[in-house]
Amino acid sequence: MKSRSGTELARLAAALLLTLGGASAGAAETGSARQAIDLAADYLVRVQTDRGFFLYDVNFETGKPSGKSSIVRQAGTAFSLAEYLAINRSAPVKRSVRNALEALWGRSVTYRARRQQLVSGSRSVSKARTGATALALLTETLYYRATGDGRFETARAAWLNGLLALRLRGRGFRKTAFSKQESPYFNGEAWLALAHYYETFRDPKVSTVLKSLDGYLLKRYGRKPEIGFYHWGMMAAAIRYRVTRDLRFLTFIEDQTRHYLEELRPVVKPKPNTCYALEGLLTASQVLTDRWAGSEILPTLSDRLKAEVEKNLSFQLLDVTGLKPLPAGRSGEPVDMTRFRGLFFARSDRKYSRVDHTQHCLSAFVRLSAIEAASARP
Repeated sequence: MKSRSGTELARLAAALLLTLGGASAGAAETGSARQAIDLAADYLVRVQTDRGFFLYDVNFETGKPSGKSSIVRQAGTAFSLAEYLAINRSAPVKRSVRNALEALWGRSVTYRARRQQLVSGSRSVSKARTGATALALLTETLYYRATGDGRFETARAAWLNGLLALRLRGRGFRKTAFSKQESPYFNGEAWLALAHYYETFRDPKVSTVLKSLDGYLLKRYGRKPEIGFYHWGMMAAAIRYRVTRDLRFLTFIEDQTRHYLEELRPVVKPKPNTCYALEGLLTASQVLTDRWAGSEILPTLSDRLKAEVEKNLSFQLLDVTGLKPLPAGRSGEPVDMTRFRGLFFARSDRKYSRVDHTQHCLSAFVRLSAIEAASARP
């Protein structure tokens, strides 16, 4: 017999699955979160370069990439594949995460001491980004949890030391090595990395840091919620609750999600990809449904999730026949357009895709897949 929380999860999953089944022709073809994430992960593995990073963007209207990249988004993509690795430990996915970790280690630079390494976009400390270091540590932690492969232990320790060295006394984290400013994105990413790290390794040093950091972040973003912090913060708070069973984290998740639904983003925006928000909304829904099934925001949250899932799932590229062919590359060979199958577009016009659009959708639908799996258990 299902518990009350199990029954509530089953209802949530059933509602979302009905959405998946009726959202669009594309959604009907996909049919489940698991199939959506399989396609997205396959795409990322296909577009990983020999250097270990991923094709950053593609514009199907101009036929040209922007020529830009972001080390934070590259690290974030590795993180999403490491999350996926927990449910699909295939050799190609494992190799892809490993190659990304090697690439991130190759871009690491010494901070204040040799054992403090930061991930940089151009191998200089000035170009190092806190978010990239946090996401590299997070990727390695999840990779180790999924595989038991300790080959990156040295990198893990150096990234941890580097991340801890970036913390401002009694506050959050520097945006960059020499900045005294914080970033809601990087604070959330660092919190998530340390939460996963402590859950995995139970390091007393990290426990001490988290006790202080938890209080600061709960207070700061409890007073002034930030859209850039929301999804990372919900994922981190969920892990901190799982480890500590401290009700402060449940209260924080509920309050932040209420603020998101009522003030930060009170209506569904139909045009942009919002999978980044889905990461936080799905996390909040699963935790609150499982632990606080009587939460007054759950009906509104459930309705919002159905709309967001339907919209974002329709952004996944399933059929490439309607795409404008890209110009031939240097070799003169025509581009195989099927290599783009599984990506998520940036907007409803389906002209442009950047790697983090697929990253966030992969991560979000991994969470929906977990809800489906939990609802199916007796």
